[in-house]
Amino acid sequence: MPPIAAPTRLPSPPPPSPPTPTSISATHLSVRLEGTARYQLRDVSLSCPPGAVTMLVGPGGCGKSTLLRVLCRFLLPADGAVTVPAPAGFVAQAAHVQTILPAVGADVALGVGAAGADLSVDAMQATVAAALAEVGLTGPGWALRGSDELSGGERARVAVAAVLVSGPGCLLLDEVTAALDAGGGAALVQTVRGVAVARNIPVLWVTHLLSELDYADYVYVMKQGQILGHGPPADVRPYLAATGLVRP
Repeated sequence: MPPIAAPTRLPSPPPPSPPTPTSISATHLSVRLEGTARYQLRDVSLSCPPGAVTMLVGPGGCGKSTLLRVLCRFLLPADGAVTVPAPAGFVAQAAHVQTILPAVGADVALGVGAAGADLSVDAMQATVAAALAEVGLTGPGWALRGSDELSGGERARVAVAAVLVSGPGCLLLDEVTAALDAGGGAALVQTVRGVAVARNIPVLWVTHLLSELDYADYVYVMKQGQILGHGPPADVRPYLAATGLVRP
């Protein structure tokens, strides 16, 4: 029997679902490099439904972070439109070093202040404890632990908790497992998946790791500022494995 040829192109899925108030969406989005005619993003469309983890995968420098900056309103597009349930909860690539204050509880509480909430001390402590528990940091004393005592994976979880206390309408995560080992990365993405389901909010998870697709509900593949295709992980994985577009 001859060997099965490796897929050289992605399957042709239906177009992304129309935007809704509870989904993250981009429609025909284009971004030009300032002062030039060069495009950083060209005609990008995607849709991320609530209660699910949508992953955006592609090699470094292909435009994934640029798309997140547009969705977070940090960058204006040249063309197209976006819909992002507010407030958007953004966790940066350096989440493992994102802690600012010396104690975990104080660091997470910054997210409450950023949301403009005015809580009593007891309510603040309860809110912080609930957010820490939601990311798997349970048990007495977590809020009092020193940030310098944490592992990289724990720091990343604290960064997610600091976003959750603001009651986000969605989560946007930019390669937050980049500095974690495989086990820590897998645990974090499973935790975020649980948050998406429990809160029924959309999650857009940016990655360049093929292994993380195991935890996605849907995947978009990006290269050179364009969406090459999209589909369920089982449909996308063979193409990515054959082309070596992303790391294992």
